[in-house]
Amino acid sequence: MAITLGATAASHQEWKNGTQYCKNDTVNYNGSVYQSQWCTTENPEKITVTIKHGKK
Repeated sequence: MAITLGATAASHQEWKNGTQYCKNDTVNYNGSVYQSQWCTTENPEKITVTIKHGKK
Protein backbone atom coordinates (compact mmCIF):
# COMPACT_ATOMS: atom_id res chain seq x y z
CA MET A 1 0.00 0.00 0.00
CA ALA A 2 1.26 3.48 -0.83
CA ILE A 3 0.42 6.82 0.73
CA THR A 4 0.10 9.83 -1.58
CA LEU A 5 1.61 12.95 -0.03
CA GLY A 6 2.01 15.29 -3.01
CA ALA A 7 5.45 15.92 -4.55
CA THR A 8 6.78 16.44 -8.06
CA ALA A 9 8.60 13.66 -9.86
CA ALA A 10 10.77 16.06 -11.88
CA SER A 11 13.21 16.62 -9.03
CA HIS A 12 13.82 12.89 -8.33
CA GLN A 13 15.96 10.31 -10.13
CA GLU A 14 14.29 7.65 -12.27
CA TRP A 15 13.99 4.19 -10.66
CA LYS A 16 16.41 1.68 -12.23
CA ASN A 17 15.88 -2.08 -12.15
CA GLY A 18 18.46 -3.85 -9.96
CA THR A 19 19.60 -0.70 -8.14
CA GLN A 20 19.55 -0.86 -4.34
CA TYR A 21 17.68 1.97 -2.67
CA CYS A 22 18.03 2.49 1.07
CA LYS A 23 15.74 4.03 3.69
CA ASN A 24 14.48 7.51 2.70
CA ASP A 25 15.83 7.33 -0.87
CA THR A 26 13.34 8.82 -3.33
CA VAL A 27 12.78 7.86 -6.98
CA ASN A 28 10.46 8.72 -9.83
CA TYR A 29 8.60 5.64 -11.15
CA ASN A 30 5.81 5.84 -13.76
CA GLY A 31 5.26 9.52 -12.98
CA SER A 32 5.02 9.15 -9.21
CA VAL A 33 7.60 9.77 -6.50
CA TYR A 34 8.31 6.93 -4.07
CA GLN A 35 10.31 6.99 -0.83
CA SER A 36 11.91 3.78 0.39
CA GLN A 37 11.23 2.75 3.99
CA TRP A 38 14.20 0.31 4.07
CA CYS A 39 16.81 -1.07 1.65
CA THR A 40 15.30 -2.75 -1.40
CA THR A 41 15.84 -3.42 -5.10
CA GLU A 42 12.16 -4.15 -5.80
CA ASN A 43 9.81 -2.26 -8.10
CA PRO A 44 8.24 0.46 -5.90
CA GLU A 45 4.67 -0.36 -7.02
CA LYS A 46 4.98 -4.06 -6.10
CA ILE A 47 6.12 -3.68 -2.49
CA THR A 48 4.82 -2.08 0.68
CA VAL A 49 8.11 -0.52 1.81
CA THR A 50 7.60 2.68 -0.14
CA ILE A 51 5.52 5.80 0.40
CA LYS A 52 3.96 7.18 -2.78
CA HIS A 53 4.33 10.98 -2.92
CA GLY A 54 2.07 11.79 -5.87
CA LYS A 55 2.28 12.28 -9.64
CA LYS A 56 4.32 14.76 -11.68
